[in-house]
Amino acid sequence: MRIELGLRAGIALPLLATLFFGMAAIFIFNYYFQVNLLKEEEQRSIEASVNTAHILLETSTINYQQMAMLVSKIPDVQEAIYKKDRNRLISLFQPVFISLKDNFGLAQVQFHLPPAMSFIRFHDLEKYGDDLSAFRKTVVQVATTNKGVRGPEVGVVGLSLRGVEPIFYKDNYVGSVEFGGEINVELEKIKRAINADLGIVVLKEPLSVWEGLKNVKYTFGQWVSIYFTKQDPKLFISENALKRATQSKEKYYTELVSAEGKEYIVVYSPFKDFSGKIKNILYCKRKAPQPC
Repeated sequence: MRIELGLRAGIALPLLATLFFGMAAIFIFNYYFQVNLLKEEEQRSIEASVNTAHILLETSTINYQQMAMLVSKIPDVQEAIYKKDRNRLISLFQPVFISLKDNFGLAQVQFHLPPAMSFIRFHDLEKYGDDLSAFRKTVVQVATTNKGVRGPEVGVVGLSLRGVEPIFYKDNYVGSVEFGGEINVELEKIKRAINADLGIVVLKEPLSVWEGLKNVKYTFGQWVSIYFTKQDPKLFISENALKRATQSKEKYYTELVSAEGKEYIVVYSPFKDFSGKIKNILYCKRKAPQPC
């Protein structure tokens, strides 16, 4: 009897051990399969969010250019620019600018004279007559081509989204008008739309004209982080990641990052300026999903 029980135990125990380890292996496999599947789904989701961010930023620049074009077609504006009548333009647009600023967050409305001289800054009426040709390439381009332009551009207030349109008087180019918005305001709006934190880094060289560059806390080699909707961007992005993102031939570059005791998915995507050159990188981060 004892021999029979011993034989049964000798057979059962290895079978139980095999079953246990087999079930454990299946559990571990399923766990990591589920984790990878969730991460892949979240990566696709966050890439879609970044694409939405690009679309919303482009939509803003289109809106600015549309407003600039509307103003450029007003006969009173055309004549006032031709006659260099600041007072007339200020009386026409200062109340409009204040209303748009207070109700919709519009940051800038400006008029320029050829080739690239500031004529009116409605956000700073006392400052005018200065030459912008050294750093306001959108204004120079419009004066050169007599065609409108839109997109991100660095100026003395940092990176802004701009729409600039030429003004003609009796078919002669006489100046330009510009509408613009601050990038940080746009990013905060987009954050609420896509439910993810995002930021933007800019090449340091174009930012040399920006007065606020000296106060920037976060730099990554040749890149400067000018705005992030979360806290310290160094928790989530790095110089190496930015290098790999610029070298990648893909539309998106993705990394998994550990920060604050949690794991995050960070997606980088080049963000072209008004000239089509890659001088900015948009990045978006979201907490990596965990299996149930």
